Amino acid sequence: LTVLFASDAGKHITGQAMAVDGGVSAILGG
Repeated sequence: LTVLFASDAGKHITGQAMAVDGGVSAILGG
């Protein structure tokens, strides 16, 4: 996850995912 957040592409992907599920996946995977 750190690598994804470190890259702009990762930020875009995680941002899209959070927009879809409201961040639930981010919290559970956290």
